[in-house]
Amino acid sequence: MCDENNNTKEEDENMNNTAEYKRLDFSKLNFDPTPISTEESLRDITPIKWSKDVLSGKRKITLHKKNEKDD
Repeated sequence: MCDENNNTKEEDENMNNTAEYKRLDFSKLNFDPTPISTEESLRDITPIKWSKDVLSGKRKITLHKKNEKDD
Protein backbone atom coordinates (compact mmCIF):
# COMPACT_ATOMS: atom_id res chain seq x y z
CA MET A 1 0.00 0.00 0.00
CA CYS A 2 1.34 3.45 -0.76
CA ASP A 3 0.15 6.91 0.10
CA GLU A 4 1.24 10.24 -1.25
CA ASN A 5 2.01 12.55 1.63
CA ASN A 6 4.31 15.21 2.98
CA ASN A 7 6.38 13.51 5.68
CA THR A 8 7.93 15.32 8.60
CA LYS A 9 11.60 14.72 9.39
CA GLU A 10 10.57 12.53 12.34
CA GLU A 11 8.37 10.37 10.10
CA ASP A 12 11.20 10.01 7.59
CA GLU A 13 13.55 8.85 10.37
CA ASN A 14 10.96 6.36 11.64
CA MET A 15 10.70 4.84 8.16
CA ASN A 16 14.33 3.75 8.50
CA ASN A 17 13.45 1.60 11.54
CA THR A 18 13.17 -1.97 10.24
CA ALA A 19 12.75 -3.68 13.62
CA GLU A 20 9.20 -4.76 12.79
CA TYR A 21 10.19 -6.62 9.61
CA LYS A 22 11.38 -10.21 9.51
CA ARG A 23 14.61 -11.02 7.74
CA LEU A 24 14.23 -12.86 4.42
CA ASP A 25 15.12 -16.55 4.74
CA PHE A 26 17.01 -17.30 1.52
CA SER A 27 17.03 -21.02 2.30
CA LYS A 28 13.29 -21.10 1.52
CA LEU A 29 13.75 -19.65 -1.96
CA ASN A 30 14.01 -21.85 -5.01
CA PHE A 31 16.10 -20.40 -7.82
CA ASP A 32 15.45 -21.70 -11.31
CA PRO A 33 18.77 -22.58 -12.95
CA THR A 34 17.44 -21.49 -16.36
CA PRO A 35 17.98 -17.77 -16.90
CA ILE A 36 15.19 -15.69 -18.45
CA SER A 37 15.31 -12.37 -20.26
CA THR A 38 14.41 -9.07 -18.66
CA GLU A 39 11.53 -8.69 -21.11
CA GLU A 40 10.12 -12.08 -20.12
CA SER A 41 10.46 -11.41 -16.40
CA LEU A 42 8.70 -8.02 -16.67
CA ARG A 43 5.92 -8.86 -19.14
CA ASP A 44 3.17 -9.17 -16.48
CA ILE A 45 4.28 -6.16 -14.43
CA THR A 46 1.96 -3.16 -14.22
CA PRO A 47 3.89 0.06 -13.64
CA ILE A 48 2.81 2.41 -10.86
CA LYS A 49 1.19 5.57 -12.20
CA TRP A 50 2.82 8.22 -10.02
CA SER A 51 1.37 11.74 -9.96
CA LYS A 52 3.31 14.64 -11.46
CA ASP A 53 3.95 15.96 -7.93
CA VAL A 54 5.64 12.69 -6.94
CA LEU A 55 7.68 12.52 -10.13
CA SER A 56 8.84 16.12 -9.67
CA GLY A 57 9.76 15.54 -6.00
CA LYS A 58 7.13 17.90 -4.57
CA ARG A 59 5.44 15.03 -2.73
CA LYS A 60 6.81 11.85 -1.18
CA ILE A 61 5.56 8.28 -1.19
CA THR A 62 5.22 6.18 1.95
CA LEU A 63 5.08 2.41 1.58
CA HIS A 64 3.26 0.50 4.29
CA LYS A 65 3.70 -3.12 5.21
CA LYS A 66 0.73 -5.13 3.95
CA ASN A 67 -1.45 -6.40 6.79
CA GLU A 68 -1.93 -10.15 6.92
CA LYS A 69 -5.69 -9.62 7.12
CA ASP A 70 -5.57 -7.80 3.75
CA ASP A 71 -4.54 -10.99 1.91
